[in-house]
Amino acid sequence: MTATLALIIALGGTSYAALRVTGKNIVDGSIRSGDVRNNALRGKDIRNGTITGSDVANGSITGAKLKKGTIPLDRLKGTLTPAASTVPPALAAGSVTADKLALGAVGPDQQSPIPTARVSRTGPLDLPDDELVTVAWDREIDDPLDLHSVNAPALRAPIAGVYAISAGAWFSANGNGRRYASVILNGTLNIASEAIRPVTTAGAATIVSLSTTRRLAAGDQVTLTVLQNSGTALKLDAGAEHTSLALTWLGP
Repeated sequence: MTATLALIIALGGTSYAALRVTGKNIVDGSIRSGDVRNNALRGKDIRNGTITGSDVANGSITGAKLKKGTIPLDRLKGTLTPAASTVPPALAAGSVTADKLALGAVGPDQQSPIPTARVSRTGPLDLPDDELVTVAWDREIDDPLDLHSVNAPALRAPIAGVYAISAGAWFSANGNGRRYASVILNGTLNIASEAIRPVTTAGAATIVSLSTTRRLAAGDQVTLTVLQNSGTALKLDAGAEHTSLALTWLGP
């Protein structure tokens, strides 16, 4: 009995060794995913370059599955759809209101320059007696949005809105007559004016200052006209920027 049992054990061991299954014993394509234990296959069990795009289900690979820097940029050219790109969609006009913005989200860096300009003269301007003169400006003190053309008389409103308009005129010394200054809209409409008696102190200039606010349309132009009736020619002085014209957008 002992000898028979030993013979059976010996034969069984030999049979196991002889019947061990290798790749040669498996018909190609006969093993399916259900025959492989989960997580049994490792990277080293798969030959490099054998898995192609058709072997991977759409959407099955996420960013978490990719090592940083493993996909070069030249492989991504033309593959990103608009939804996956970093270009933000266009916003409809008026779609972003104040309640949509976080406090402090819009700072000076996000804002366009405010339409503003201040111009003056670098030298005096001859003023004949009792003659209306429109002042031309050859110095731009501040004009970031090109509201003024050098040596032109007008400042132009680039957008519609309410504007602050101010002007000054420095008349050379003479105690006779009166001094006038007016801001003119589009060459015809007087929107601000001042008429004063001159300073009578010997050698003292007379300065006229005026200011106003006005709703302007885009493209409207403002100019400064002056007049003196002292009985003789005078000069409009450029000293200390007293002779100037300024236009600043306040709001819509």
